[in-house]
Amino acid sequence: MYQHTQQSHVWMMVLAPIEAVVLLALIVTGAGIAALVGVMLVFGIVMVVGLVFSRLTVEVDGGAVRLAFGSGWPRKTIPLHEVTSAQRVRNRWWYGFGMRKIPGGWMWNVAGLDAVELTLATGKKFRVGTDQPDALLDALSGKVPIG
Repeated sequence: MYQHTQQSHVWMMVLAPIEAVVLLALIVTGAGIAALVGVMLVFGIVMVVGLVFSRLTVEVDGGAVRLAFGSGWPRKTIPLHEVTSAQRVRNRWWYGFGMRKIPGGWMWNVAGLDAVELTLATGKKFRVGTDQPDALLDALSGKVPIG
């Protein structure tokens, strides 16, 4: 059994200072209370989304690869019998983070460029972003062909 949670603090390190600067600018320029509340509401929503997509847990057991963002949602289960191969890859920086449609399939990632690409029986690809690509491949070894 393999289980690893990768966490990214980029959302908080970037968004909190931006929010503070925008709010300060609104106060200094004399913006009304409605503008302040509106900006705080938008930033609050962005912060919640950032928290949800700042942590990715990956598990491999005897029958599946299980992925979950945040505290368990969104989540995905990929049965191992649907995986025809796995290999270590590097994501392009412009693929970004979160749940993304990429050429050939999907990617789930919270930080960094390292990933393990699963090729599915359908021919589609699914990339799992991880700061432990070798450990994830070791967990898959013997269960799926490693490319």
